[in-house]
Amino acid sequence: MTNNKTDNRTSEGGEVLTVAVLAERLQVSSEAVRKRIARGKLEAWQGASGRWNIPWPQPDKTGQQDRTKADSPKVEAAVLVERVRSLEQQLADRTAERDHWREAHEKALAALENQQRLALPAAARALTASTEAGGQHRGFWRWFIGK
Repeated sequence: MTNNKTDNRTSEGGEVLTVAVLAERLQVSSEAVRKRIARGKLEAWQGASGRWNIPWPQPDKTGQQDRTKADSPKVEAAVLVERVRSLEQQLADRTAERDHWREAHEKALAALENQQRLALPAAARALTASTEAGGQHRGFWRWFIGK
């Protein structure tokens, strides 16, 4: 957003910076600051000399200044504490779900192993009986088909 103001304008409780100074503070290139000005992300105006003047800190959408530095850490800490609580709850939920599925898997595996244990002796007896009856060992497919 560009305004035709005089070069000596200062923001309330702040200062007016040039593109180069703001770029250094934000640790970005001067071109990045100019692009933010062009997109309207930074409030700025061009002086008579053609230099961009940027009030700092930038006013928010309601015209009030950004939070003071004293409030920012407190607010940020509260947000982070709430985020940690949320993530801890998600972790507890996922852990409970994982334990449920692990237990269900172990029960299903035990039932399958039990079925296999019961089926193997019956198959062995049938194979032994067919060998003894005919005197010859029949192949699997002949035994399976019943010939």
